[in-house]
Order: sequence, then structure tokens, then C-alpha cells
Amino acid sequence: MTTASATASSTGVDGGIAATYAVASQWDGGYVANYTITQFGRDFDDRLAVAIHFA
Repeated sequence: MTTASATASSTGVDGGIAATYAVASQWDGGYVANYTITQFGRDFDDRLAVAIHFA
């Protein structure tokens, strides 16, 4: 079994965001992954949009 993980982050005026992705389990033909997106700063930014593209 192979596992994968990735992280990405960005800092900005409001402190930025961080995103993590980790495969929790996998089998032939499928997998379960956990995605976590954290926004740093005092106020929630309702302009935040998330797009996930599978290749």
C-alpha cells in the first residue's frame, strides 16, 4: 500500500490559509482522504473558495 500527503499554505494581510491532504486508507480502485483547510486571522473570510481537482 502506498500513502500520500501534501500541504500548501499562503500568508497574506489577514494571516493567510493552510491546506493539508492526507490519504487515510486505500484499496484497489479507491481511497479515503482527509482534507483540512485552516484560515488564520480574526475574522472569517466568506470569499474563501476551495477547488479540488483530481487527475
